[in-house]
Amino acid sequence: MFPKDTNGVIENPWASFDEHFEGLSYLQIVEQVFSDLQSQSKDVSKKDLVEELSGRYFVNDGRLYYEGSPYYALDKTLAQKYIDSHEQYESDRKEFDKFEREMIRKHVGPDVPYAYKGGTNWTTKQPCTDEDIKAYEEYRKKVENFEKTNEEYIAAKKKQDANFRKYCDAQRKLANKLAEADLKKFLEDNKGKYIARFTYSDNDGSVPSMMEHGNIFRNLNHITISHH
Repeated sequence: MFPKDTNGVIENPWASFDEHFEGLSYLQIVEQVFSDLQSQSKDVSKKDLVEELSGRYFVNDGRLYYEGSPYYALDKTLAQKYIDSHEQYESDRKEFDKFEREMIRKHVGPDVPYAYKGGTNWTTKQPCTDEDIKAYEEYRKKVENFEKTNEEYIAAKKKQDANFRKYCDAQRKLANKLAEADLKKFLEDNKGKYIARFTYSDNDGSVPSMMEHGNIFRNLNHITISHH
């Protein structure tokens, strides 16, 4: 049920806070939650929630990053397809990167360290000189010309770009299906309850920072999404 005032917030399970929580009083937290609820005129749509949840899936060392968390990649078959797709693309990308390096060294020459005014030459560990900067700029011009004129490289790059677009499309579809499965379970476990969405950032000051990192909603069934 949507609370009509701050008392409505207090009467709900929000009332799990200490009297003072990391510098915020209980009343401050309640007022912040109620204010944020006021800006939500109705339940968040399923489409919006799926879109929000679909951005949570990241592969790390052959696993989904938050594997084991509640309401995260619950459909293990879809999750494995998502991982396999990522691993295949990473393998293809590494092969292309190797091909690209070898082609540039063959047709342009050895690598020239990145150099800029005020920077450090990564091979000598000394400040970049004017000669370093000039050598790098000339090298980059040669590389750019190679990339625009070498037919073998151009064909391989087009194939890699197409592969990337195909991969992104496949991952997006799988992520949406994973999100739909996770959301379905979340909604089943919270049937008949009002679903709200809160967004807090530590870039916006001390109160939003505490709302983001203070585990304020720990006694509520919820899903936390990081946008970092």
